[in-house]
Amino acid sequence: MMPISKVPFKVTLIGVGGGGINSVTTIYDSKVPVITIAIDTDKKQLNIANAHHTILIGEKLTYGGRGTGGDMKVGEEALRNDIDIVMEHVRESDFFLLINSLGGGTGGGAGPALIDELRAEFPNSIIGSVSSIPFRHEGRVRWENASLALSRMLEKSDFVLVSLNDMLLDKFGNLPVRECFNRYDYLVAEYVKGVIDGMIPENSVKHVDFSDFKIATQKTGVSAFGVGRHHLLNSAVDDALETTFLDFDPSTVQSMLVIFRTREMVSMKDAVGSLRKLNKYGVGRLLWGMRVVSNSSRNLVIITACGTKSRTVEEMLERGGASV
Repeated sequence: MMPISKVPFKVTLIGVGGGGINSVTTIYDSKVPVITIAIDTDKKQLNIANAHHTILIGEKLTYGGRGTGGDMKVGEEALRNDIDIVMEHVRESDFFLLINSLGGGTGGGAGPALIDELRAEFPNSIIGSVSSIPFRHEGRVRWENASLALSRMLEKSDFVLVSLNDMLLDKFGNLPVRECFNRYDYLVAEYVKGVIDGMIPENSVKHVDFSDFKIATQKTGVSAFGVGRHHLLNSAVDDALETTFLDFDPSTVQSMLVIFRTREMVSMKDAVGSLRKLNKYGVGRLLWGMRVVSNSSRNLVIITACGTKSRTVEEMLERGGASV
């Protein structure tokens, strides 16, 4: 990947809370060309995070940086009280992506509050998030907290890539716990890297630019992402659809951005066949780009499905007092 200074658009990734900064650490360690910021109320968690900037918030509220105890009000107050410290490290960007886990105090409380601040400060930027939803078996309080937090995230975000932990369990449940969550963080990093890589013109057979990304994502709400790899392009598309973490209905998707990173020998027939497979759902707008990587052993497909319907999200938003 090229250095941050060479990317033709500015991207800032912000991890809020433990789950978010785990993903940001993976992205930073993967050398994805974006500015990374890790924000938490837990000093010990921040000490093991890797990012360009690490910011402790709410130190006085949390007895010296010991976390919120799952209280979203404390998380929000911590962010509001220390917003000047946070914004010292935030520069204007074309695209802000916030990563958080909902249900806890910092991700669920400070996350939506930061979205509010970013929207007020940078009204012309695309602001999205990757938000994971707790397991249903984690209890009613966490589920209701997540429902309220998701409702608030959707109010000011252009799009929210929703990830259900229950679907993480379905896909990677046989793996050890740490490896299961690491696999998710890796896929988030692959997604971010793939989207940015797809919008860089070098080696593009069919280029998508930031304007295409903006058209696909702006003000679309509930969304999903998928990452697929296979030596056959059609199978890579299937893999990308199968690795989404949301129970969404593909026929309800408003817009879909698809990035292909292919091997040299992929034919036009294979490329168009892959698009046909996606378009069978009747997607409102399908935007796609392709880069050829000569030394790649497998094809990579990155899918962003924006403005969709999900039974689980609809249930959550009813609890959170909002509508899709």
